[in-house]
Amino acid sequence: MPSIRVAAVQMDSPVAEKERNLDAVARLTAEAARREARIVLFHEGVLMDYPDDPRPVAEPVPGGPSTQRLAQIAKDNNVYLGVGMAESENGRLYITQVFCGPEGFVAKYRKTWIWRAEPGSVDYAIRNEIKHYNVGNGPEPFRLGDVRATCLICADGSSDRAWAQAAETDPQIVFWPNNRHRFRPGWLEVMDRARQLGRPLVATNRVGRSGTGICDGGAIIVDGEGRILAHSLHPGQEEIVIADVHRRD
Repeated sequence: MPSIRVAAVQMDSPVAEKERNLDAVARLTAEAARREARIVLFHEGVLMDYPDDPRPVAEPVPGGPSTQRLAQIAKDNNVYLGVGMAESENGRLYITQVFCGPEGFVAKYRKTWIWRAEPGSVDYAIRNEIKHYNVGNGPEPFRLGDVRATCLICADGSSDRAWAQAAETDPQIVFWPNNRHRFRPGWLEVMDRARQLGRPLVATNRVGRSGTGICDGGAIIVDGEGRILAHSLHPGQEEIVIADVHRRD
């Protein structure tokens, strides 16, 4: 089976600091490319995180400046990137994972199972996504070069329906970017989901302070039999995890 080298990045991304976060994406992408990665996955909401009001920092995709910058980073390093941001379209906002490659913008996926924080919880004021964001259409197929892929975002992974829809896309690789104070699904669930799909699964999570809590990361790459190929070794710290992933035709 052919293989492709994949990187999962865990990093800090201060709220609403798009240029700083784009600079960090550029730096970490260059490092992953030096280690011969061809696909580099970053976490949900890398560019904006959770501002009180996401409207001023949300952008069109692919027409906005951040997508254009991501396309240039991908081209400069000859890689494919998956980066989370807030998207705006016709007055609606979405939590979107943007994929760019050497040829430019490739695809986007809009989070569908939006997080609804409980009133009175520590997440309610800042990370209550249903307050601001609209929903997407569930996992969809797209290509990164000659690789068939699909994506779920964070709370999408709590839905069996989302995983079933992902399986229907017949991917060769599945991406699962997260933005959680703790990577609650845990690596055992990542392994189980990959085994159920029979496909490699790449997951990552933010590190650093987000809202009222600290995110601890948890990047992991698992093969289609549920075996760990690589995982982060430093909870709460910036890290690039890299593995060669075999993909079935």
